[in-house]
Amino acid sequence: PAPTPGAARPAVLLVEDEPPVRHLLRRVLDAHGYRVLDAADADGALRVFEAVPNVALAVVDVVMPGGGGPALVERLRERKPDLKVLFISGYADQKPLPQAVGGEPFPFLAKPFSSESLLAKIREILSSRA
Repeated sequence: PAPTPGAARPAVLLVEDEPPVRHLLRRVLDAHGYRVLDAADADGALRVFEAVPNVALAVVDVVMPGGGGPALVERLRERKPDLKVLFISGYADQKPLPQAVGGEPFPFLAKPFSSESLLAKIREILSSRA
């Protein structure tokens, strides 16, 4: 669900290597009540994740220099197995993504996407039990 006024803001870890895209997504999420923690790469994401243990959702670019999104998510989920994940990518020919609990693929949004579709997907993921 969308954050409610006065409630604790859900923490979203945003991992995107393209600065303009990262800044835009950060502004959209922040404007809609999410507490955004961002990183440009896997190492930065791990440092942020270690510092802020209550991350509700990781929005992770699939293709990044220095280690891809799927490998990062495996490392994040070693630390927090129930971490919810949304993969994003501008590459249409992605290899199959790792699977979440129960064998279902992780949620995915192909770039470019609208702010509305991003927010709707995040609300859907955060309100799901898996």
